[in-house]
Amino acid sequence: FETVPGETWEFCWVCYQRPVDQRPVADATSPVLAQYDPLPLRAAIQGLLHECNGAAQPALMQEWTDLINAYVMRFAKPADQPDKLRLLWERVASNLAEEWTLSKLAKHAGYSNEHLRRLCRRQLGRSPMHQVTYMRMRKATELLVNTDLTVEAIAQQVGYHNPFVFSNAFTKWIGWRPSEYRRKKNFAHGKCCGATQTLPCN
Repeated sequence: FETVPGETWEFCWVCYQRPVDQRPVADATSPVLAQYDPLPLRAAIQGLLHECNGAAQPALMQEWTDLINAYVMRFAKPADQPDKLRLLWERVASNLAEEWTLSKLAKHAGYSNEHLRRLCRRQLGRSPMHQVTYMRMRKATELLVNTDLTVEAIAQQVGYHNPFVFSNAFTKWIGWRPSEYRRKKNFAHGKCCGATQTLPCN
């Protein structure tokens, strides 16, 4: 994604503190990509900030918070977003070593290949197999930074039987070879402590 020439982006964001056993509104394995008017959400956030910095009446702050949550839910849980797709990506995230194909993904989701492809393009901005690769690379960056596993072992865990194929795929996505990525991250953070890599969306 990129801005229109001569213009800049503004961001509205909401951070949820949720119990461990509660399902997130959206996560990295199944982000929401949709067209949405952000102005009402922006106004609600500004209203909450104004109240917090002013009279700070609990009842009014709760009203603003409820309104913000309602706007987030309307964006993050659109009526046409099927649960089957979310469950599919949860299954893939738990089984990255499996040999996923478009047909296998479609079968688990209960869709035809083409319907799954259309849904993923509309909701994630990428093809089903591109999403699988994204999830594998994201997991690989976590393992490289947070564990002492060999590159070969990490490749196996994220679905690559050939470490050279994994290394080439990783380099294409991240810009560094796995060993280089680990070395740079360890140097930057003084031996891995839970840092993660933000991957490109396309």
